[in-house]
Amino acid sequence: MNYRHLIPFGLIVLFSFSGCGTSSTGTDSNPGFTVATYSGKSLGSVELKRELLKNSPTSLSDTGLTEKNIKEFAERFIEYKLKVADGNAKGFGKDSALLDEFSSYKRSLAQARIIDGKIKKNLIEELFNRKKQMVKASHILVMYNEAKNGPDTVGYYSRIMNAKTELKKGLDFAEAARRFSDEPNAKQTGGDLGWFSGGDMVYPFENAAFTAPIDSVYGPIKTQFGYHLIKVEARKTSSDPRYISHIMLMFSSEKDTVAMRTRIDSISSAIHGNQFKTAIFNAMVAKYSEDTQSKINGGSMGEWKPSGRVPEFDDVIFSKLSKPGEISGVVRTKWGFHIVRLDSIGKPATIESQTEALSRIISRQTDRMDSQKKVLFAELSAKNNVKITQSFVDSLVNKITAAKESGLPDSVAGPSTVGGILKDSANRVIISSKDGNLTAGEFIAYSEQKQIDLRTGKSKSQNEKVIQQSLTDFYIDNYIDNLEKYDPEFIEVMTSFKDGLVLFKWMESEIWKTTEPTDADLMPVYEEQKANLIWDERGEFYVLTVNNFKLADSLVTLKPEAETNQTADKKKKKETSKSKKPAPAPLKIPSTFSELVSLMEANNLIVSLDTVLVSKNDGERASRLWAKPFNSLDLSLTYLDSRPSFVFFNKKIEPTQKTLDEARPELARIFNERLIEKRQTELISSLKKAANIKIDEKAITRFVQENKKK
Repeated sequence: MNYRHLIPFGLIVLFSFSGCGTSSTGTDSNPGFTVATYSGKSLGSVELKRELLKNSPTSLSDTGLTEKNIKEFAERFIEYKLKVADGNAKGFGKDSALLDEFSSYKRSLAQARIIDGKIKKNLIEELFNRKKQMVKASHILVMYNEAKNGPDTVGYYSRIMNAKTELKKGLDFAEAARRFSDEPNAKQTGGDLGWFSGGDMVYPFENAAFTAPIDSVYGPIKTQFGYHLIKVEARKTSSDPRYISHIMLMFSSEKDTVAMRTRIDSISSAIHGNQFKTAIFNAMVAKYSEDTQSKINGGSMGEWKPSGRVPEFDDVIFSKLSKPGEISGVVRTKWGFHIVRLDSIGKPATIESQTEALSRIISRQTDRMDSQKKVLFAELSAKNNVKITQSFVDSLVNKITAAKESGLPDSVAGPSTVGGILKDSANRVIISSKDGNLTAGEFIAYSEQKQIDLRTGKSKSQNEKVIQQSLTDFYIDNYIDNLEKYDPEFIEVMTSFKDGLVLFKWMESEIWKTTEPTDADLMPVYEEQKANLIWDERGEFYVLTVNNFKLADSLVTLKPEAETNQTADKKKKKETSKSKKPAPAPLKIPSTFSELVSLMEANNLIVSLDTVLVSKNDGERASRLWAKPFNSLDLSLTYLDSRPSFVFFNKKIEPTQKTLDEARPELARIFNERLIEKRQTELISSLKKAANIKIDEKAITRFVQENKKK
């Protein structure tokens, strides 16, 4: 049984106590003063406050901080601890399914704690802050792709350095881009990338663009596309989001005409010469705009982000139009004439509202994640005295590169390149730390699981990067698997979760057991609930389910009989000339439900014919049934339970008293709810009596006084 998916219900019902979000360790060096005692244990003021903060923070508010509330919470918390203790005493904490669930959850929670809590959190903050900035930059690119170009050589690096040398001699950057850059558009743009923000470029390039000095040549830097030189021309704060609409007259062959200019001027005059500018703008969009994509949305282009690609738009939207509803004059771009309206100015995004979207960007950009993993690895290395055996890295990289260049030699056996190379040195220590060593054998298993071979190639530099990053990931994964060694707070979180699993198992075994009540058990409940056990008005429906919608529908939507006979006669004559078989008799539209059933039966279309009783307000299925005409043949097909069916509304049944059999499911539910409540009350009472619980009223008063806001 998968307890994790069921825990929330159990914990809500039972008021369990979660360890998530705590900020203290599981063992209090200073427990504070004693608030209560039970089973020879003490509930201290520090533990009580910690649990209040986690599970009932409103109890510490100005209105919630009362002696009554604090005492009730302390009693519920002690009850929870007693249930868990009883569950452990009965061996539920050693249940194999529970332990499997606990182990699985431990890994996923530890991974989320490190990856989401440490790595992604920092990256989200960085990306959010960068998205508030805009960078205008140009670049020169010497393309290099191992799959296409083969192993990286000094030639690619020399080409980018030659460009840098020419720039140092005074060559204009745009001219250098036209001469040296492999980017397809460099000849036209001079390497100009326009304005961009965080997340718009691959991470190494973004990092350089946000850190390079302005108006200087920076690089070379290497990305997945090759080697780059970057020149940052400007940085600025992003404006608030701006949403626009436009009217556009398109140029043909990027040339305007006197007629087009005259027409756009007259449109502009019509808009600005009328007090109802918005209405006239909308009308002109519908009548004249030639941008079909925006025209269908009333001219809307959504949010406009300045990229520098359309500087005329950037200028008018961010400099000329300042208030929603303002409309520009004629704006000329290389694509045509425009009239632009500022529809609205959005509010600056908050990091909370953008977290999900930023997280998706980060997950797609492995370079971004890898960079932060390196930061975390450096922190852990310093903290845990982690050392990678560099001679191992150098040897492995050389052997992988040689194997990839020449194919695997017979002496390197195994399921993978990495595994084959390391096979004979499985016991060699490759990462050491104060908490233990990781061996080559463990790395073999890890490399096969993560399919590291798929990322290695014939380039030594690429393989070195892959192995270094893989070893970083390998250590971090091992750190995650053993997080309880390093993170006392995580120990408390996991202890609380395991307590929750034990509590669920205890409730399932001791409290939630249901029984099949007899008539004698149900009769007292039936008599007590009789006034509530009344059928609403119900309808009796005949539901004829068929197996072929199209054929069934065609049989009941025939043309008038006279026309049908004429068509049949013609068809008969035609078929007689081709076959000696007699033509089928002409069909007639059924006029009664019985005739409909017979027609469907004759064509082998019937799946089932059922009589159902349904109340009017009994869900969507009931609404479809009750929508049928009463006591009148309806030949339209409807889908019930995803099956095509004909429905005949036969009769209405007035509200009546439910019999014991008709009310049995509801009566059994009430009976078992009461049985469970009684069982829980008796068991909790027994546990509390044995625990000899004592709440210190004076300590409760002191707790309230000390926690009141000054």
